[in-house]
Amino acid sequence: MTNWDDEWAELIEALCADDPGRVGTIGRPDGELAPVRPTRFGWLYGFDWWPAGVGTGLAMLELTEPGTMPAEAWEPLCGPLREALVTQEEGHLLVGRHTPAGSDRQATLTLVTDQSDEGVRARVLTVRISVEPVVAHDHGPAEHRR
Repeated sequence: MTNWDDEWAELIEALCADDPGRVGTIGRPDGELAPVRPTRFGWLYGFDWWPAGVGTGLAMLELTEPGTMPAEAWEPLCGPLREALVTQEEGHLLVGRHTPAGSDRQATLTLVTDQSDEGVRARVLTVRISVEPVVAHDHGPAEHRR
C-alpha cells in the first residue's frame, strides 16, 4: 500500500514533468486551465492545471476532505513550512518547497488553512502548487568580486 507522502511526491513529480496524466485524467481545458479529474488518489478529488512549459505552471487542488489534515503533515515532503501573509477571508497561508530528484523544476506548495491560531497544526482547506525552473546559484569567482 502506498503511503500519503509517496503519493504527494508522485503528484509533484508529475506536475514538475508537465505530465499530470500520470495521476489523473486530463479533461478539455475550460478557459486557461485544464481539469484533471478523477485522480488515482483517494484524498485528491481533482485539480485545475496550467502546464509549466518553459515558464511557470500552476495546479489548484481540490482535496476530497478539506479541513481534516493539519498543515504539518506536508513537512516531511517540503521541509519546515514558512508562514506567508494572513488573510481575513481564507485563513493562514503556509509555504513549502519540494524539488523532485533529477528535476530541473521545483514545486512551491501554498497551503491555505483555517483561521485558527494553531500554526502548522491548523487544518488545510486548499492547496495551490506552482511549478517553476530551479534557479541555479553560481558560487564561482565572478560572484565573489566586489
